[in-house]
Amino acid sequence: MSQPRTEVTRQPIGYWTGEAYRHIAAAIRANLAAAGVTQPQWWMLNHVANGDWTPAALLDRLAPFNANEQHLDLDRELGDLIDRGWLTRAASTQRLRLTPAGEQGLRRARESSGATHRRVIAGVTDEQYDDCIAVLRRIVGNLGGDPSPQ
Repeated sequence: MSQPRTEVTRQPIGYWTGEAYRHIAAAIRANLAAAGVTQPQWWMLNHVANGDWTPAALLDRLAPFNANEQHLDLDRELGDLIDRGWLTRAASTQRLRLTPAGEQGLRRARESSGATHRRVIAGVTDEQYDDCIAVLRRIVGNLGGDPSPQ
């Protein structure tokens, strides 16, 4: 005989994952805005800092990130970083590079992101966090998504 379900196990996962997403995304965006970047610009700066990207390849790579973001204009976001002088393109290869201003902006955004992450997981043990991520990845896989880490 199975044990009775607890109040927590009767809670709708769709509601709570949606609420968590909305609150986490709002906190991330607010802290990044205070650091002078949008969330898509944060994605771009991180990718350029850690890889070799042309504008087209970067926009293709970030397209899946945009799926839940009301179809942001990633071209405009990239253009803004170039116009601000945070990114530049090599004349011969069109490869994107961080400028010194972009490196400073990325550093501020990383500090902001770290603060947000610490706020999100306050009071959560490493084991609880690991279990939460493992369960969410399993659910994604169960529903036909890619459960591999990004």
